[in-house]
Amino acid sequence: MIMDFNAHLGNYPFRRLKYNTPQGLLGLMDKVGVDKALVSRFEAIFYKDWLEANRMLLEDLESLRSRLIPCVTVNPKFPGWTMDLEDCIREAAAVRVYPNYHGYKLGDSAFDDLVEAASSRGIPVIVTVRIQDERSHPWFLKISPVDLAHVLDAAERHPEVDFVICNAYLNDVLTVRREIARLENVYVELSFILTVTLNSVERLTEEIGAEKLLLGTYMPFFYPQCAINRVKKAEINEEERELILWRNASRLLGRIRGGSLSERRRGQP
Repeated sequence: MIMDFNAHLGNYPFRRLKYNTPQGLLGLMDKVGVDKALVSRFEAIFYKDWLEANRMLLEDLESLRSRLIPCVTVNPKFPGWTMDLEDCIREAAAVRVYPNYHGYKLGDSAFDDLVEAASSRGIPVIVTVRIQDERSHPWFLKISPVDLAHVLDAAERHPEVDFVICNAYLNDVLTVRREIARLENVYVELSFILTVTLNSVERLTEEIGAEKLLLGTYMPFFYPQCAINRVKKAEINEEERELILWRNASRLLGRIRGGSLSERRRGQP
């Protein structure tokens, strides 16, 4: 079993993407052996009305949710966001945020309100650190990455909610590895980490534990085979490999199969 915790549909404004439709993504998943994927839409980052992008996502995945699992994007600074959230969160397995693109801090009260809404549904909050390497940003849109210390502060304020650090580089994570290891409700998605350092899986397994790591490929922005092979060929034991490839993701998304937060924390599938 392979479960991808970081996949996308839709159009990216600064480059053309292949496999960015539901059928295209499923075809790519079949090609590389991915069974299920947690999916968001790129348009939700850039549309002023993020609800429109979420509605597109939910409509696209309506008949495909046995494999493509919806993850909605929320901007808690948008007027009337709480009503819009109610319109889409019922069908979501997770909530994704882009604080650096949507103009707020993780210490803002609006973000705390969003986390509480996720808590009431028992779903994780995915904090996206970056959407592409800062060196390749368009000249007119230079956006700094999210500071992981702020993610950890939010996790401490909301111990009842699971937080996933997404699109971070290895050095970002290693800087705060002790805090990540200490906090029971913080996980690390691996897509950007696996594109750079050859022994990253082994090092993070040793530093923070395989039970904290989630396979993500960031397909179709990245070609997924690289990330998958890095985990498959890592020098770790088979139990650790399964945790990273799918068991951790399955546990975090247990709500969609009726599992409670406490059951997920105990590691029940």
